[in-house]
Amino acid sequence: MGTEITRYAIGDFGQLHKFTGKDVPAGTVALVEEDGKSLTAKGKTYTARFSEILPNVEIIRVQFDQYSSNHIGFAMEAHDKTLTKIPEMLESTKVISEKLRHDWMAQDKAYQDTEKAKKVPPPAAAKVAAPAKEAIPAT
Repeated sequence: MGTEITRYAIGDFGQLHKFTGKDVPAGTVALVEEDGKSLTAKGKTYTARFSEILPNVEIIRVQFDQYSSNHIGFAMEAHDKTLTKIPEMLESTKVISEKLRHDWMAQDKAYQDTEKAKKVPPPAAAKVAAPAKEAIPAT
C-alpha cells in the first residue's frame, strides 16, 4: 500500500490548508500537483514571494508548519480571550472607580463639615446681669 501524498492548498485571505489525496478542499486552490513534488501555477506564484531562485514544495511546508503550529493556535486563543476580557475589565474598573469616587466625596463632605464646625464660634451664652456695685461714698 502506498503512502498518502501530502498536498497544500491556499484559501481565502492566504490561509494554507494541508490535505492528502486528489480532492482539493472546497474554497481553496491547490498549490501542489498530485505527485506531491511539483508546484501548480498558483503554487509557483505563492513560493516566488519567499524564494525566486528555488521555488519548491518545502517552502510551502515550512510556511504551513510555521503558521499552523500549536503556538499560533494558543496565541489566537489568547487574543480572542483578551478581546472578550478587556471590555469586562473596563466595565468592572468603571464600577470600582465610581464606588471610590462616591466614597471620596462622602469623606470630603464629612471633612468639610468638621472644618466648618471648628470655625463656627459656640453660641453666645445668655448674659446674666451682674449685680450693680454699690457706690462707695466719698468721705
